[in-house]
Amino acid sequence: RMAPRTVNERLQRLSSFFLWSVRHGYCSVNVFDGLKLRISKRASEERAVFDNADLQTLFDRQHFNRDRLKPFQYWCTLLALFTGGRAGEIAQLRTCDVFEQDGIHAIRITDEAGRLKTLSSRREIPIHPALIENGFLEYVASIRADGHEQLFPDAHGNVNGAGDRVSRWFAHYRKRLGVGPAKKGDGPSKCFHSFRHCYRDALREARIDHEIALALGGWASGSGKDGSETAAAYGRGY
Repeated sequence: RMAPRTVNERLQRLSSFFLWSVRHGYCSVNVFDGLKLRISKRASEERAVFDNADLQTLFDRQHFNRDRLKPFQYWCTLLALFTGGRAGEIAQLRTCDVFEQDGIHAIRITDEAGRLKTLSSRREIPIHPALIENGFLEYVASIRADGHEQLFPDAHGNVNGAGDRVSRWFAHYRKRLGVGPAKKGDGPSKCFHSFRHCYRDALREARIDHEIALALGGWASGSGKDGSETAAAYGRGY
């Protein structure tokens, strides 16, 4: 079933359309005005954060290594952990989106690579030293040398987009290792997007300045649906 928040977002869109229709004389009443479902859970309770035991299981080298996984499976998962990027944002990265400025290696999330969720999703994120030590820059160099424009060419080909392929693979991988609920309704959903919650908590624990944290995660600094209230709902909190 749709989550209550998703239902409310759809209802709000319909309400906006009917409000426009009333103003232009196409109908006499906005039947969706004020209509919404009651939300009994915080956003952070609807999608669980991976705990330390989960992360140890997911990244156990017995299962998680370059010999067993495809490049997009390996690197997209690590990038999610160390950048908080959404599946679609990471999977659609191009080789030109990895760059160096003032001696700092970074990745660029841009709508030139593909569709983004919000305007604030556009951002630049320094590449974590753990990724560099693990050979990420060498991987990027090899893909460039092969003449690929897409950073993860093996993630493409899915009719629903590269991000969907990453999410579907990870769901299978997570369930196979017994991380999170086996099916809906057994508890808060742990999925690829849970890495984004982990990233928000990591920024909190590192005492990263609030404005910088919002910029790194692609959350707007204002209030409302795309603002700091949304960012505050990510992770467990302090």
